[in-house]
Amino acid sequence: MNESDRRQRLISSSPRLSTDEVASRSFAKGVRGFSETEVRAFLKRVSEELAIARGREAELESAIDALEDQVRTPRPLSEQELLDALGEETARLLRSAREASDDIRKKAEDRAAHLVEEAASAAERTRAEAAELLASRAAEAETKAADLLATSEAHATSTLDEAKADAEALVDGARRQGREMLDEAKSARERVLGDLVRRRALLNAQIEALRGGRDRLLDAYRTVKRTFLDATGALAQVEARAAVERSASSNEAIDIAAEIAAEIEKLDVAIPAELADATAPGTTGEENAEGSSGDEPAEHVRLAPMALADDVETDVATALADVDTLFARLRAGSDEPATGTGQQTETVEAIAAAPDVERCSAEEWRTRRAKAIDPLMTALLKRAKRRAQDDQNALLDSVRRHKGRPSAQQVLGDGDAAREGWVKVLRDALDRAYGAGRTAAGASAEPASDDFAGEAAEAVVVPLRDRLTVAIDSGEVGDTGGLVERIGARYREWKNQSLERTLGDVLASAWTRGVYDAVPDQAVLWWIPFEEGRCSDCDDNALEPTVKGKQFPTGQAFPPAHPGCRCLLAPSGYVEGR
Repeated sequence: MNESDRRQRLISSSPRLSTDEVASRSFAKGVRGFSETEVRAFLKRVSEELAIARGREAELESAIDALEDQVRTPRPLSEQELLDALGEETARLLRSAREASDDIRKKAEDRAAHLVEEAASAAERTRAEAAELLASRAAEAETKAADLLATSEAHATSTLDEAKADAEALVDGARRQGREMLDEAKSARERVLGDLVRRRALLNAQIEALRGGRDRLLDAYRTVKRTFLDATGALAQVEARAAVERSASSNEAIDIAAEIAAEIEKLDVAIPAELADATAPGTTGEENAEGSSGDEPAEHVRLAPMALADDVETDVATALADVDTLFARLRAGSDEPATGTGQQTETVEAIAAAPDVERCSAEEWRTRRAKAIDPLMTALLKRAKRRAQDDQNALLDSVRRHKGRPSAQQVLGDGDAAREGWVKVLRDALDRAYGAGRTAAGASAEPASDDFAGEAAEAVVVPLRDRLTVAIDSGEVGDTGGLVERIGARYREWKNQSLERTLGDVLASAWTRGVYDAVPDQAVLWWIPFEEGRCSDCDDNALEPTVKGKQFPTGQAFPPAHPGCRCLLAPSGYVEGR
């Protein structure tokens, strides 16, 4: 609360004397004056009372401020309070519907009774008139009285039937309206509860993702720490050996400059060859053997270090995978040498080519898919990053060559051409993953269809094109430098955060599609969650089997059920308990 609001609450009789002024006030001395000790004691007491009053005033102002803040910003309702309020609203609607129905029924009954009374009174009047005519006119009166009596009875009967029909229609309408109001209240309650359940599932998934990121960060920290300690120990050993050599050798002088020059010469010989391969404009690692035209613009040369950095990261990941494979063989007591990614791929193909229909656990089924698709990721990620770098270079070249500020439609190019290019990048890995899925289901390995490859390419490239479209079409007119920075930022974000996860989803989907296509029609299929309890929809799909061609409870014929879903598909009898 600001100071002006506080001043509005001050009363005009607020004291203007301070406690210090009262306590330190002095008086002139007289001959027959008051006792100075009593005056000082009383002034001290007055000062203390003023201090207590002002402290109490400050506490009251703080309480008022807190209450006003609470009134301005009320706390949000909890889930239980929201459900209680919803239940009260539903009960109120039911009571309103029931009261309206009773009111309508009562009005209809009153109207029917009134119509019956009117008909009866009309009949009585008619009978009285007939009696009078009968008294005055003998034979003619009897005939007319009979006709009038028949007419009045028919009219009364029809009026009564109409009244009953109207009453029944009103009652049916009231019942129908009450049922509609009840259904509407139930649907509103179900929507609210469903939204709460979805939000809780989303929060649980986000918490699990944060936990996984924390674990990966701790593993990376341990790896860096272990590498640092190893490097420190190696440096200490080198220094110890150098000290021993210096003490054991004669007084020969070591030419430090010559040693450094020799090391630099070795680096100058090794690095240019790698730079020449990585900085060739418009080419990938597979196209370097064909050479380049030499007519590419200078921007490609400036962007080449970024591609080199990506290749270095991929090579490091490949080397670490080979090292992990070597240590795994050593722990298993195998004497076979680790020959790199090629041998891993051949091993996976050999495992996939041998049909295995023995029953296994759900975890073993997940491991079988992991053995089939995980070795494909390293080479696929490397090719994908090179393709992304080529696309980025081409896009930046098109932006620089365009006069003025371009639109996304002018520089992004044809989406079908981009999809076909990414189909070539994904084709080999997709065929291997798809064939491994077919082999796991007991069929022969076959390549994936062109339609599925196109869908996989769209899943990879469409999100990036959407981000690039927003980055190109946003910003001020003529801001070409900012446009280049935004394009680079989108590519970096996509390659570092989304690309590897998307490729993993594509390979998992290819393996699942292979299993689905391999089983015969009318086969019974089970949905195997990648992690039980992670997604409520996937857990619902895993509760019961589904015949091939039919849909699981959440509307899918096979995984994935949502972006990021890594669930599996298994024919009946392959997994224990399913």
